[in-house]
Amino acid sequence: MFLPTLLVRDAGKLGFVVFIVPNAIGAGLVGWVLAGRARAFFESKRPLILWFTAATIAFHGYWIAWRFAEPVAGNLLEFTLGVVIAASLVLNAVALTGKVRGLAALMTLVFSLGAAFGLLTYPASAPMLAGSAADLAGLAIVCALGFGLCPYLDITFNKCSIESGRPRLAFTLGFVLFAFVLLMVTRGRTWLGLDLQNLYISEWLLAGLVGGHFGAQTTFTVAAHVEAVRTTARTRIRSHAGIGWVVAPALIGLALGVLATQPWMPGLAGMDSPEVGYRAFLGLYGLVFPAWLILTIGNRPPLSKRTLTALAITCAVALPFFTYGFIWLHEVWLIPGVTIVLLGRLLADKPQPSA
Repeated sequence: MFLPTLLVRDAGKLGFVVFIVPNAIGAGLVGWVLAGRARAFFESKRPLILWFTAATIAFHGYWIAWRFAEPVAGNLLEFTLGVVIAASLVLNAVALTGKVRGLAALMTLVFSLGAAFGLLTYPASAPMLAGSAADLAGLAIVCALGFGLCPYLDITFNKCSIESGRPRLAFTLGFVLFAFVLLMVTRGRTWLGLDLQNLYISEWLLAGLVGGHFGAQTTFTVAAHVEAVRTTARTRIRSHAGIGWVVAPALIGLALGVLATQPWMPGLAGMDSPEVGYRAFLGLYGLVFPAWLILTIGNRPPLSKRTLTALAITCAVALPFFTYGFIWLHEVWLIPGVTIVLLGRLLADKPQPSA
């Protein structure tokens, strides 16, 4: 949820629009598209989904390490207390109920709403469009690609689609309503235009509230992925396979986050090293995984030699455009990058025979 902050900074208020619209619609459509065939989809894409899960857990490890290095307003103690208290309460709710839902989800929502209230007392402003219309179009097309395809590779979304009796309703309420409102309040404050100057909270309290939001969301998300790997993918977390998909990625992400925040690490294109690393992780969701999924649409094998070769070629050709667009912030170059990803479909393997 830090991406919209960067987009507002770089592209203005319209940067938030190109984030929130494909985010809410793309995730909300999962329940509609997978209704009645979620299990078959999961089984056909299992390796790809597990790799996506590993990347997501690593990403959260990187993110939380970065946030500890740069706490809100420099208030490390208050921020840490917020993270620890929220994470502990969410984990205890999981332990008490035995499920990553219900009470744990309610606690996560409460902590996020607390952060939302705190942020509303610190109004944010931004121009309508900070860059060019062409650059905004580049951001829009890559957000549409990533948020349109990546939700189908989220193992927790697959688990919900498989187990929910009413997946269409669940995803519509969850993403088109609740997630939209929460993102609008926490990250879309520039559009709200609220004047809450009379409601003042100190920076140390804001640091604690935002820390609670980060701690609850990170803990809930990672716990939900662990549960989904254990149940949906039927992989024992204490086995070598479980460690490979869950524990190892978390440790790698934490290590990369600690490394990126060291003062001797160089930046790139005017960005400090933590942001460069964050954007590199986002490249997985904007380039690698969308390209991989496109190559497997139509019952095509995700791990065949031809699929992996086509993936490597597609990513290698598109990477300079994505790097120039997303690291050097000449976002118009994302348009040919996304075009290359879509054309990579021409290299796809032959469909597998139906079971």
